[in-house]
Amino acid sequence: MLQLKPRKKVSFGFRVRTIICFYQDKRYKKELSWIQKKLKAGYLSKRDDNMVELRIEGHKRVQTILKNLYPFIVFKKKQARLMFKALKILAVMKKPIQLLKICKISDEISSINYATTRKKYNFDFVKATLTKKGLIPL
Repeated sequence: MLQLKPRKKVSFGFRVRTIICFYQDKRYKKELSWIQKKLKAGYLSKRDDNMVELRIEGHKRVQTILKNLYPFIVFKKKQARLMFKALKILAVMKKPIQLLKICKISDEISSINYATTRKKYNFDFVKATLTKKGLIPL
């Protein structure tokens, strides 16, 4: 996942989070814990819907793990390729237009993934915010 969150003290007013999530029914917590130990990363949390998730965050950590897992990924190959594209931009991001490119990638990943709710901080929202702040032209 790529998440954008408004933050006052970061470049262009949005923090970009890169996240790998594994979700399973709570009966498989032990298996998720095994994955966590093998990857030496992430944290487990129990959700209100009887699911347990393993979340791995951080640009470098996500990139390293995706690179290592990529040959074995079957169902999320397109999302992984999009994440690599976003991570490449994040590594050199200096302009607001690059943040908008990240937003488009984030929206594309979201459109592919299953979600019960749609995200608030999408391309249109971020573009409007950057325009209002005068960071990009109308």
